[in-house]
Amino acid sequence: MGMVRRLLVLMCLVALNGCATTDTVLFVTKTSLGIDFDSKPPSASIGYDRIEGYLGPRYDSGAVPPVLARIQTDGKIFSPRVRQIYATGAAASLLFNQQKGDCPDKLSGEKQLMFFGTTTTTGLKATFVGTLPDSFHFGHKRKELSLIPLGQTTNPAGEKVDVYPCVLATLDNAARAGDGPTAGLQIGQLFATGTAADSYARDEEMRTFFKSELADALLAYRATTAAQEAEATRILRCYLGVPIASLPEVWAHAHVQRLFREATLEDMMKLHGAATAPGVTLAVREENLRKANRQYASEIAILEGAAPARTAKLIAHRFRVCEIARR
Repeated sequence: MGMVRRLLVLMCLVALNGCATTDTVLFVTKTSLGIDFDSKPPSASIGYDRIEGYLGPRYDSGAVPPVLARIQTDGKIFSPRVRQIYATGAAASLLFNQQKGDCPDKLSGEKQLMFFGTTTTTGLKATFVGTLPDSFHFGHKRKELSLIPLGQTTNPAGEKVDVYPCVLATLDNAARAGDGPTAGLQIGQLFATGTAADSYARDEEMRTFFKSELADALLAYRATTAAQEAEATRILRCYLGVPIASLPEVWAHAHVQRLFREATLEDMMKLHGAATAPGVTLAVREENLRKANRQYASEIAILEGAAPARTAKLIAHRFRVCEIARR
């Protein structure tokens, strides 16, 4: 079932159970992140799954209650870092603009039940040969959900306006393989509601934490593209030493690593077949190989700064290409 479909099913079930109405806001996120590295054979893989959703009122003016959810990972295999922020109401706005608003602080009037919760599972396993990592496994799962009834107050103009209560949750995890003595997992979490969420959203350290995430996103994008460009260069250097007969093996491995677009492998195999067919002339042979090699190089050179998983795939492919070239 697709991610969007799963989210819609979840929200529909909540709505049918009577939990979600135009007087409540349902805001949910779900994240799964897994990193797996092994030196025998050399391989690395990164998996990421994220669900985010909002189910609540939309006013005639077009306004909706403010919510904010953000996750940031650095894409590193041996020292991954995961940062998450979840906020609602004025707390969500305050992270952007300290003068934006205040969380309600008067505990008076009729009471309604609200829910705000998070669950986190994080695990790290590393094995070593001497002080060098031989295998590394990191898993992270996080769920955040709030179902909050809207309050109501009167603005300075005497109009009745709805108020969305404040909640704030943050997570900052850092894992490190390093050598044996320095391997470890650091975890920091924050969970707050009401004026406590307001205070933390105004706190300069918290705002710096959030702003640094926004700045880090561009830096991470650039670092990822730089790493992918470097790996592509190393791959092509080894590729120059691959025998013609072994080229399909290289291409098939790239295809398995999902480094190619769908039709690429089929096209390249046809070109290789035409180049190595019995009785083919030297000019035809070289032309077909040139086209196939150019297509391979263009696919390997694709840079996806927003997809750090491609870096790990390129690393695994480089190991394979260089191994084939050395045979």
